[in-house]
Amino acid sequence: MTIEAFVPLKTLSLTKHRLMPVLSEPARLALVVAMAEDVVTRLSQHPDIDVVHVICGDGWDARAFLQPPIRLWRESALRVSGLNALLSAVAQDSGAEGQLFIHGDLPFLSHEDLSLICSKAREGGAILSPDRYRVGTNALLRWRQQSFPLSFGENSFVSHREAAQAAGVDWSEVISEGLAADIDTADDLKLLQASTASAERIAMLGACTSKWGQAWGN
Repeated sequence: MTIEAFVPLKTLSLTKHRLMPVLSEPARLALVVAMAEDVVTRLSQHPDIDVVHVICGDGWDARAFLQPPIRLWRESALRVSGLNALLSAVAQDSGAEGQLFIHGDLPFLSHEDLSLICSKAREGGAILSPDRYRVGTNALLRWRQQSFPLSFGENSFVSHREAAQAAGVDWSEVISEGLAADIDTADDLKLLQASTASAERIAMLGACTSKWGQAWGN
């Protein structure tokens, strides 16, 4: 069963505003880019992922997303607006049996995390992976026949659970540090900075985020 991944990257200058009090603008933007490149690399290298669709807003350097199996989409070229509408528009163009929607701010995402999602999904149900606060949805995998709407945004984990239930779609939860630990707030950043200062923990990070830690993390 083919699985394609979808990674939304909104306009670079508009990302991670909650980190502005604790990071300079160059450090904040460099972190956003590093995490996104690591997530896309993990997806691209995983044998269960056939295509990685990267949906970019303004400000991104497309050269990082031009190698197969990556397919680059420019937000400005899609005739819709809003995160869920953009993801849905690109997903409609996909012929994959499975569609994995995943955020680009997961610096601890591992090969094993993706294997866990894909293997669990092959049992037939949709997969929901919440953030560590169980408020947002960091990853969602659904099969072609499972047509419940995407609800990324505020309180998306509850919204996705309710949407799946209303559509009669069986679903299960997949939880791991790599899927749960997104970087949005000052507290999240402290977790990341502590990891970049630890030889054991930094090995868990993607290569680009590790380099960011060496340059900006402390």
